[in-house]
Amino acid sequence: MKETLHALTELPAPPGFEGLVKSYIESRLQKAGVRDLFTDNLGNLCARISGTEENAPVLHLDAHMDEPCFIVRYIDEGGHVFVAPLGYMADNLLMGQRVSILTKTGAVKGGFGVNSFHSSGAGEKGSIISQEDLWIDIGARDREAALESGVKPGMPVVFDEPFIELLSGNVMAKAFDDRVGCAVVLKALERLAQHPPRSTILASFTVQEELILRGSNTVYNGFRKFFHTTPDVCLVYDICSCGDVPYAKRQKAPLVLGKGPAIKLYDKSAVSHFAHVVPWQVVEYLESGCAALSLPYQYDLLSGCTNADQFALDGTGVLTGGISIPCRYTHSAVEIVNLSDAEQAVELTCYAAEHLWERFSRSF
Repeated sequence: MKETLHALTELPAPPGFEGLVKSYIESRLQKAGVRDLFTDNLGNLCARISGTEENAPVLHLDAHMDEPCFIVRYIDEGGHVFVAPLGYMADNLLMGQRVSILTKTGAVKGGFGVNSFHSSGAGEKGSIISQEDLWIDIGARDREAALESGVKPGMPVVFDEPFIELLSGNVMAKAFDDRVGCAVVLKALERLAQHPPRSTILASFTVQEELILRGSNTVYNGFRKFFHTTPDVCLVYDICSCGDVPYAKRQKAPLVLGKGPAIKLYDKSAVSHFAHVVPWQVVEYLESGCAALSLPYQYDLLSGCTNADQFALDGTGVLTGGISIPCRYTHSAVEIVNLSDAEQAVELTCYAAEHLWERFSRSF
């Protein structure tokens, strides 16, 4: 798990530019013997592991590949680069952070500007610059030099922070949202490919989730076109916010690192119309899997949206839930997850796939 997360988080995947992560996942799946693969026109990578029983219920696993980041919108005469967000980013997380601008000829390094302490007035010290006014300094002497480097409007920008190991089995990196979900689904598929369960397993590694779930809109049409089927049950893998840090309100974010994966109960976005209450038969099924495996687990009631909100609405409705990975400092350059939480999510996923037929029937 550690090596997979290291590889995935150090690859950039802005919304609309997920190709490097997609290629890594596709290569791993091919090496594991997964042959039924397709990529749709949006860039979603989809896979199928055929089950041993034709009439068994079908399970869909999903994780999104993209990360919240930025796009170049303007370069001033001094060569300073101004950006717009791709996904939600808080102003207070940006000043002083190192970034990479992904040009067609390679990455151009830089950093978000700061209010220098020595040149700030008394009322300016410690103030936060809004994203609209914040700039990236790439060291260019002027606008022409910036353009010559390959930087121009439309180029994506990601945090430039390494994967590092911390204490207590915790790791820190950018883009655990949602590379940790990708890692869990990838490793589960690698195991299931060696010993296919009764149920057929469909999987999607989706694009542009940070842009209000765009990639999820085409996945089930792709399943119909290429695999001639749709799922009966769907599990979506994403991060969920931890409250085990100073000043956090535990009643709003009760999850704790290292206490197990979280079973999704509810999504509700404050910035869009998306919301989803997970059907209780899915919740209870995941609870029974944790009990059978003696796995610890928590509950996720997310103040945000995930692809689950979209998949649940397909056709006459798909029984949709989720397995969430607790994460500190979400949508920042220093996200933290616990390796055991992710590894236990793989165990629960394989159990869910292998025993699906015991609880659910095929919807024709």
